[in-house]
Amino acid sequence: MKYGDLMELKERGTPDFPVELYRIDQNHSRYIMPFHWHSDFEIIRVEEGEFTVMVEEQEYRALPGDVLLINSGMIHGGVPKDSVYHCVVFDPAVLMGQNSPSNELRRIVGGGRFSAGCFFPKGSGRINFYTDRLMQALGEKREGWRLVSMGLLYLLFGEMASGGMSLSLPSEGYAADAKMKAVLRWIEEHYHEPVTLRQLSGIAGMNPGYFCEFFKRYTNRSPIAYLNMYRIDSACRLFCVTGCSVTEAAFSCGFNDLSYFVKTFRKYKGVTPKEYRSEYYRPRSWEYS
Repeated sequence: MKYGDLMELKERGTPDFPVELYRIDQNHSRYIMPFHWHSDFEIIRVEEGEFTVMVEEQEYRALPGDVLLINSGMIHGGVPKDSVYHCVVFDPAVLMGQNSPSNELRRIVGGGRFSAGCFFPKGSGRINFYTDRLMQALGEKREGWRLVSMGLLYLLFGEMASGGMSLSLPSEGYAADAKMKAVLRWIEEHYHEPVTLRQLSGIAGMNPGYFCEFFKRYTNRSPIAYLNMYRIDSACRLFCVTGCSVTEAAFSCGFNDLSYFVKTFRKYKGVTPKEYRSEYYRPRSWEYS
């Protein structure tokens, strides 16, 4: 069973308000953020602990109160440490109505890509304040919360524009991005099969030595280390959703050696697969009937 087959298919927010707030802690099956990209914009704020995030080829070490803004189409992922973090993911189309602010936003968006200024340490400016208010509004959902959220999103974009940051809507990106995305797509589709470094480097059209350097620039880890991390996260999802056995999870996620699976799982999660399954699998009521 592939990891992608188990993912819940849901829209961000609602069709008329495609904005969603997520809270991620150590109980979440995707606590470690796999490298991915999407057409939505994303705002990340760390609440507790530490979160090391790679955005394209730039690494950020985010602490409580720090904010990261991820542009549409950018490859990003990260590894938290004793962390709790919130993500706001939204379709920029929610701000593209027929009014003057929307017309101004259309003019600004499309000017390029985020510069390295997408990281905002705690207390460094209005973006942190607006982000705090936005997440509060989305979390509490009091009367008028959609209006407040829309206003705060406009304020965030306005603050970015006044600070000289460039933005863009989805695009294919430049050549290096396209090669990296092709590799990540292939891993997502084939992680449960035997995978070699030569296969991965061939997808990128590079020799294995150069490919390892290229891959590490984006992820801060080797291709095989990332593959193992992805496989372990996939096993966690299997445990949480199906409650399958340790052996079934290992072989379903590309490990052909049970002892190596247990060793690797403990390395990334700090517990054995059996302990993780016991802690996080919650049978649904219909499973007892």
